[in-house]
Amino acid sequence: GLVPSVVTYNSLISTLAKAGQWEKALEIFAEMRGRGLKGDVVTFTALINACDKGAQAPKALELFETMHKEGLTPNVMTYSALIGACAKGGDPDRALGIFRDVLTESLVKPDVIMYRAALGACVPKGKWRLARSLLQDMKDLRFRLNVQIYNDLFATFLPSGRITEATAA
Repeated sequence: GLVPSVVTYNSLISTLAKAGQWEKALEIFAEMRGRGLKGDVVTFTALINACDKGAQAPKALELFETMHKEGLTPNVMTYSALIGACAKGGDPDRALGIFRDVLTESLVKPDVIMYRAALGACVPKGKWRLARSLLQDMKDLRFRLNVQIYNDLFATFLPSGRITEATAA
């Protein structure tokens, strides 16, 4: 019969990630490894994305570490998913630290998805000043802002009673 390739596995893992089935994505990855296939950047990004959807920060960080050990270089999508996984998985400070490292070390050129992931990390901690700064950065970079970005922004401002600042942003 047909033997699945890395591309085949990547497609399946990406589909499972989009469906929020992080556990199944990890099972498929284990099967892939069991067949002697090494993952590539696409594989690990899809797995970290699955962890983002499932709010699995520790697993995402473990996969990111494995990726580094295997000599793979993360891309902007990898970092965005990692930041999102940490933010949703109960470690918003780690998410913001990763975002800061990406910027200060020029690891990749951030995009609107990465900024939105960082903005999402501001919500649980009520970091409205940082959220406002991130919004300004996005405007300065001429990113196209959408309703989800403003929803995250409002979610950061409103618990602290800063309705005026939220609507002014």
